Amino acid sequence: MEIEYKSKIELFTAPLITYEIKKSSDLNKNLVSEARAWRKTDKGASVSNSGNSWHSPDGLMSRTEPGFATISKLIPRLAAQYATEINPAFKIKKC
Repeated sequence: MEIEYKSKIELFTAPLITYEIKKSSDLNKNLVSEARAWRKTDKGASVSNSGNSWHSPDGLMSRTEPGFATISKLIPRLAAQYATEINPAFKIKKC
């Protein structure tokens, strides 16, 4: 899946960096439907949410649904990109 670096904003000690996941409409649809299905089968975690909101319980990264599995693979990749963007000397080992 192609990801494009969008911007870097020096707001805090750690900058805010944005990325765009190219051709993500199918991924977005999957994530929405999978999250809705998950919400129907799990009461969620009780944290700062209140009212009619829902906070997913731990375990997103181990979900097997297509959208969750895809985003779970992208998160470490983007975290590595972020780390090397804010510190080019930082070396990431691929596992």
